[in-house]
Amino acid sequence: MLNHIQRFAVSLLIFLSETMESNAQKPLPHEQQVITRIAFGSCAFQSVPQPIFRQIAATHADIYLSLGDAIYADYDLKTKATFDVTPGTLQREWDVLGRSEDWRYLTNRIPLMATWDNHHYGHHSAGEIFELKEQSKSLF
Repeated sequence: MLNHIQRFAVSLLIFLSETMESNAQKPLPHEQQVITRIAFGSCAFQSVPQPIFRQIAATHADIYLSLGDAIYADYDLKTKATFDVTPGTLQREWDVLGRSEDWRYLTNRIPLMATWDNHHYGHHSAGEIFELKEQSKSLF
């Protein structure tokens, strides 16, 4: 039996598969397309270069699955600093990812699907009671 967080992650992944095509840089594969090459990753710090995304793009995968922690909303790897999560910091950290040349290189070449994870909520131990959950989900 799935717990409430697992159910949420699964339902969000399904939601993304139905709606993301209009938002993605590279469109999702058509329903009839056979997907044979799947790339996946997780836990990428948005505040530092991620050249691994270019290597993933070079695989010419049919789809890239981001399996969690596409951003760390409460931690900067460059400075090794944690900070309080606010509406402004959430927006800032998603913007950092969006400006990443490595991330854009990947998403311009391989369709993307993603699942939401604890750091997207705001911090390591965040969960469904996180007060900025809806804003974080919207930014995601």
